[in-house]
Amino acid sequence: MTAAAVAAACTLYASSAFALGFQFKITNQTSQSDGDHAELVLQAEDFVKKGKVVIKSKTAKNRTVKLGKMNPGALKTIKLKAPKGSHVFSVSVEAVGVDDVEVTIPLDFKTTRVDPVKIEVDKDGVDTGAGVIPFRSNRPLDRIEMIVVDEEGADASEHSQSYEGAYGDLKFEWSPSGDVAALKLKVYDVDGFWTSVILEPWFIEIKHEEVVFASNSSEIADSEVPKLAHSLAEVEKTMKRFAKFRPDMRLYVGGYTDSVGNEGSNQKLSQERARAISRWFKSKGIKIPVYYQGFGEDGQAVATEDDVDEPRNRRALYVLANSPPPTSKDIPRTRWSRVK
Repeated sequence: MTAAAVAAACTLYASSAFALGFQFKITNQTSQSDGDHAELVLQAEDFVKKGKVVIKSKTAKNRTVKLGKMNPGALKTIKLKAPKGSHVFSVSVEAVGVDDVEVTIPLDFKTTRVDPVKIEVDKDGVDTGAGVIPFRSNRPLDRIEMIVVDEEGADASEHSQSYEGAYGDLKFEWSPSGDVAALKLKVYDVDGFWTSVILEPWFIEIKHEEVVFASNSSEIADSEVPKLAHSLAEVEKTMKRFAKFRPDMRLYVGGYTDSVGNEGSNQKLSQERARAISRWFKSKGIKIPVYYQGFGEDGQAVATEDDVDEPRNRRALYVLANSPPPTSKDIPRTRWSRVK
């Protein structure tokens, strides 16, 4: 539980005055299961010679706590340990004051103990280009506030989304503009507790020499293997360079065709060629997950009309990233498949 969550919880108390010499408050009336329990705090308004507090609950531990002597203004704090869930307490404060005056004061209240709010981001579904973050929440959410950090490290924009108590599989969506270096999310549950999440989408394109395939073929010719070997060396060199700061790297391979021929056939061909390259990388023992996707005639490097033979559009894209590269002109879709 964060420090801010503790502060928020401490403001959730009931307060009243007993006519016969005590004031009370309940701190942490709603608390998180990994944090402090609720507490009953009694303050004597008169001199107390002796007394006891009898605590009863059907769902929490029953106990009796002795008060002992208390001067006016003295405090007695009693921890109310309880498991997760909501609990109703019936409390009786029994005290003896000056001149042996006896008082019995009843007190009823409710406490609630909940799990800390947590979200699990679906990294494979994150798309900063489209403005989508899929995630799963374990607690009913009130809202999420997000700050977009640009490549200069400045706060570029702020966004908020309300969830009205929804939990489970959810999405955060916003209208993106400009490059994204980091996303700072503050997730609030319905009880006012919160947690923070920082996402740092990272990707770098690997420069390479294009593999030339025979017409309508996805088979890698022996003459093209040196190109792939050189590309693999570049990938591994980049991996080593960023290994300390980006331990969750992945390799994404995209395939493209020119506009000659049937669009559906070109899509299938680009998929098969991207898969062939990905499998080659995997067969050479690369130690990170490898994903592939074919884009067919979409995402052309050079815009052409249909049936135009443009060699620059017969290409591949190699990207090292910690999540799927964001959608863009070059990457119109995020339907990546992993090489097994």
